[in-house]
Amino acid sequence: MLKDFYKNFNHLPHLSYFTDISIHAPWCGFKYGNNNKTKQVIEYLRNIDQHKIVSRYIFNHDSILDIDVLHNSSLNAMIRNPVNPKSWNNFSDIIKQDKLPCVFDLNKAIRSNHSIDTVIDEVERFTSAIHISGFIDNKNRMPIVMTQQEYLLKHLKRFNLENTPVIIEGLFSPRDLFSIVKEVDLIESYFNHSYIS
Repeated sequence: MLKDFYKNFNHLPHLSYFTDISIHAPWCGFKYGNNNKTKQVIEYLRNIDQHKIVSRYIFNHDSILDIDVLHNSSLNAMIRNPVNPKSWNNFSDIIKQDKLPCVFDLNKAIRSNHSIDTVIDEVERFTSAIHISGFIDNKNRMPIVMTQQEYLLKHLKRFNLENTPVIIEGLFSPRDLFSIVKEVDLIESYFNHSYIS
């Protein structure tokens, strides 16, 4: 998918209309380390980065074997918190010691075994973007308007949202612009300003 996106990148001028674009680096069955697959993905991302349209590149914590891959990539790389509670201490150490920016995934944090208040206390000052989506049972990345979990939004008030974009991560049906607009309206109405990307 990343390869196709890269090949067609020059044919996507409409992306310049967005003020904030994130690319989530591949993660399914992928481990970032000293290997050829990693070198190839980083090269695709660097080539995309030359267009100066993408604000950040997000990597899942549990997909990283060697943190130096991110440090040496020359990308504005950020690390997303894990859902697995066993990974939390390692993730926390990485963002604190390496000062690698965090993309805080509220859905993942709430579904872990940690107290959400403790988690936010740990990551708040390292957070550069926030993923927001709802969940029902094992179905995650669902729009808040579908899950009716507006209570999740109260946790975002602990972050400095003037400098921290909120990324809607709920999955919508193709061409369902009406639901996307409803999701944006719901989140913006809760905060009474526009920080959504």
